[in-house]
Amino acid sequence: MLKHILYDWNGWNGRIFYAINSIHSPIFQKLMLLGSFVGMFKLFPVYLVFIAACSYIDIRQNPGQKKLWLETFAVLVFSYLASIVWVHLCKDYFHLPRPYMVLPEVNILDSVRSAEQPFVSFPSGHTVFVVLMAAALWPVLNCFGKALNIIYVIWVGVSRIALGVHFPADVLWSGVISLLAVMIIRAVLHKILRRYGTPA
Repeated sequence: MLKHILYDWNGWNGRIFYAINSIHSPIFQKLMLLGSFVGMFKLFPVYLVFIAACSYIDIRQNPGQKKLWLETFAVLVFSYLASIVWVHLCKDYFHLPRPYMVLPEVNILDSVRSAEQPFVSFPSGHTVFVVLMAAALWPVLNCFGKALNIIYVIWVGVSRIALGVHFPADVLWSGVISLLAVMIIRAVLHKILRRYGTPA
């Protein structure tokens, strides 16, 4: 009963999935493949180097931002490490099938199917990763950066549905849990850093 309400959405989980997955366009497909690529966990070191460069420039111009950036880096790293653990545990525990395992006529590329394990639909690792990145960086972003991060999260989340490897419920709940995890980690780290202090 709980699964029917929270996951199946009285059938709307499947309906929304088909509405997105049934879009047939070469340009759309390439855009979705790119979206899936930029949301991979293994790109974290690349993103971290880029973020470090941005933080260096920002701190040079605004020295008062140093403490905020230090806290942001701590949140990023701890959230990333924690997510690796809980995503792995949840995938093993729930063992939910991917859409192409239970639905007919799913639009999925052979290359995508062969790269994915069939019974680890929840949570969506890609969604977890992009939400943690966006949530962790949120305090140091300006309005333009926040808008880009929202687009980034939606793009990656939709790409996982469009490629046929996740249901909308996988994406939604993965994002919600990831956001909550980052908020908890930030609150804990903020108290620790405030108690013991950070270098000026």
